[in-house]
Amino acid sequence: TTGCWGGWKNGGFGWPLWTGFVSWNVACSIIGSDWSKTPGKELAARKIGALFSSAIKRSDQGGYGNFSPARDAREKGD
Repeated sequence: TTGCWGGWKNGGFGWPLWTGFVSWNVACSIIGSDWSKTPGKELAARKIGALFSSAIKRSDQGGYGNFSPARDAREKGD
């Protein structure tokens, strides 16, 4: 799934927020890319204002799951 990574029990979801108008195709490209190691100046040039991530936590009972609270994706540990 676009924006997701990791395995079934230890995965995550990441998404950017952009600061200006972008076309549908550009939005799809932005959402589908990993920006977590991109320098801040490059993010700003591409109209990306913030990056967030959330762990996906699943139960052992049928794989039901939920998202952990969102956090800054550029913080150490992601």
